[in-house]
Amino acid sequence: MDKSDPEGSEAAVAFLYSGDRSRLSQANCTQRFEVRDVGKASSPPLALHSSLRSAIETLAHATNFLNMVFQTNDIRESSVKEDVEWYHALVRSVMEGDSQVYRAMLTFDAHPVSSKPQLMLQATKENNEILLQDLSVYAESLRNLTWENEWYNFFRFQKSPTLFKRILSNDLKTLDTPKWNRGDSYVMDTDHIKWSPPFLECEDGKFLSSWMVTLSSSFYGLKPDLKPEFKGAGTQTCQEQAQTSDLEGPRPKSQIPVR
Repeated sequence: MDKSDPEGSEAAVAFLYSGDRSRLSQANCTQRFEVRDVGKASSPPLALHSSLRSAIETLAHATNFLNMVFQTNDIRESSVKEDVEWYHALVRSVMEGDSQVYRAMLTFDAHPVSSKPQLMLQATKENNEILLQDLSVYAESLRNLTWENEWYNFFRFQKSPTLFKRILSNDLKTLDTPKWNRGDSYVMDTDHIKWSPPFLECEDGKFLSSWMVTLSSSFYGLKPDLKPEFKGAGTQTCQEQAQTSDLEGPRPKSQIPVR
């Protein structure tokens, strides 16, 4: 039990095991409540994975789009700020890819001559509207090696990402660009996506009454030797429709799996 937020933790634990929203709606909170043990598992519960299948595929498609963008155009990295409207459209389209997506974020890692990530965009659903925010001023904090940034630094320091090599061929008789007829590219599948533990979001002192999980993935350019090079990461925070009982295993007798 979190001693710094006993009221919120107690109400969240009760919701975890009963699904009763009434107590949860009355409780005050100061931070999110997290179910740790699910996040430590090698894979999410089957019911959770099945209910988020569409969101998972949306994130995979967006990631591979960015893989192709950065691997087939070597000047794209230097024009992130100039192409920002494209990325506005992409993060918004990720939001529209599945009704369960509550928030989406795209973060572009540092340009070679910069010490901090170039761009961080976030889109959030508010009623029937999508709020788009440029959070680039906070992007440098992602490099702090804290628990909150573990998802980002996991990908940034990953030595052998799970990627699949593809041969790209171009018909130069019909295409003005690119100027090459054959090249390499790397793509990912849904196994590359990282899952957070399920959590309850705390907003304005109250819990939102739906379990959430954050899916994250990374995209890559190419080094001069044509090996993958980390260029950034994207996330989706999804509102979970599975039953509360699908998020947990047998209830522990001496330990409550929360954060």
